[in-house]
Amino acid sequence: MPSIRPRQSVSESRTLRKRASLHRMIMPTLGALAMFPVMADWRDSKALREELGELVAEAEAIGRVAQEENRDLTDDESKRVDQILGVGDEGTTGFQPGLVHNLKARIRRVEKIENTRSQIASEITAGPGQQLPAQGGQNDDVGGTDGPESPTWMRSRVPVNIVQPSAAAMEPFKSVGSYQEQRAHAYALGRWFMAAICGDANSRQWCDEHGVTIQAAQTGGTPAKGGYLVPTELSTAIREVRDKYGVFRGECSYEPMMSDTKDVPVDISGHGYYFVDESAEIGETDAEWKNVALVAQKVGRITRFSSEIGEDGIIEMAAKLATDIGKSFAKAEDDCAIIADGTATYGGHTGLLDASGVGSAAVYTAPSGITSLDKLTAVHFRAAMAMLPDKFRNDDDCKWYVSPTVYDHAMAPILDAAGGNTSTDIENGPTRRRFLGAPTKFSSAMPGATTANAAGEKFAIYGNWKAGAVFGDRRTITIAESAHVFFKNDDMALRGTQRFHLKPHEIGDASDVGAFVVLELAGS
Repeated sequence: MPSIRPRQSVSESRTLRKRASLHRMIMPTLGALAMFPVMADWRDSKALREELGELVAEAEAIGRVAQEENRDLTDDESKRVDQILGVGDEGTTGFQPGLVHNLKARIRRVEKIENTRSQIASEITAGPGQQLPAQGGQNDDVGGTDGPESPTWMRSRVPVNIVQPSAAAMEPFKSVGSYQEQRAHAYALGRWFMAAICGDANSRQWCDEHGVTIQAAQTGGTPAKGGYLVPTELSTAIREVRDKYGVFRGECSYEPMMSDTKDVPVDISGHGYYFVDESAEIGETDAEWKNVALVAQKVGRITRFSSEIGEDGIIEMAAKLATDIGKSFAKAEDDCAIIADGTATYGGHTGLLDASGVGSAAVYTAPSGITSLDKLTAVHFRAAMAMLPDKFRNDDDCKWYVSPTVYDHAMAPILDAAGGNTSTDIENGPTRRRFLGAPTKFSSAMPGATTANAAGEKFAIYGNWKAGAVFGDRRTITIAESAHVFFKNDDMALRGTQRFHLKPHEIGDASDVGAFVVLELAGS
């Protein structure tokens, strides 16, 4: 008696037809690929990434040894660093790629092959009734896109037992891309945290399998004291939070630092020029240069975590880690730009609003009687703007820097009084915040003066931070843990650190205004 097969559903039939069509399409391709010779030096992306990490570590070690011996690099050391890191900047004339650039290109090719192989295997082996994963869907468990530059962990599947993250948990990862990529970043950061900080064996295996590097940061020759370097791709979330809540890192002239010290030559002549005869040397008499010495200072944050961390809440935990540390770094950077007083509390930084932070000629003091913000008019703000030298004037880079309180008490009333607003403008507020033609930036480090107690207080800055200040970034973010700080509560203490130096260099003096004008109210 013939067997009776159960009737297939429409969706099952459609899936089987799709699998059969896909199989017929790709099998000839696989057969053709099999005919290609296998390279003797073929390695997977994990091995190539390990080699990349070793090359970068070698370049950093060369610089560290020279720094510790208080000397410049030798010719051989300079040649090796150039061989590894390349010469010049990518996209500029004369750029020569180094070993790291060639290796990165090879990694992208290998990962593309690995990704294609993985995708083909998953499509062929999908069982009857299983739906092929939708691309870009919010509930999809595939952790990322299949682009050629996607690292292995970006293409991994986020386990179904992971708690669906809240919108707040995804906030630090918003710049990454699609929702799938955001979840993949959060999950990978959580896995790295569980492996490096908590010593979880399963997470360490996951990191090994997906190319997530766990690298100790040495301090005094002891890696455990220095904590662990957060992989560059995974530190995106911390940087996203830091850059969202901080202001002045993005406003200054940016200088990456390969070591803890760096001298930066700055042209302060206003872009002078010099006419020369044929074959004659170009003189430098019209150019005025100054040297800005940067010394990266370490800033840290202690945050608290429960020692009982489960894998199901790994994304929420990663979000808390990124948010706590990122916000602290943002506050430290802005405080050093504005209110730092040169003491160890601020790593030796001196901010513009400290008594010694800006030259007396660069301070605009409101006329007698203007002792509160509500008495200011556009005339007073214009007078401050007029003090800025022409060589620092730039429509894109000259901005106002105030606290939201000062804006609401002083600037907004002047704009409202000018009229011309529609009900929509009043309801939604400004789409681009500007005042007297210049962009306006908010910073919590600026004084939040009120109309009742602002007499004699500095309350605003107008100037060009790109021309007047340098931000030196040592880049690396490290995280370490201790079970002793909160021992009685059975909690872990996490320490996040980074190194930077923010240095305003065109601050003016007793007779000349620099790149900034500081506004203050009359004392009486």
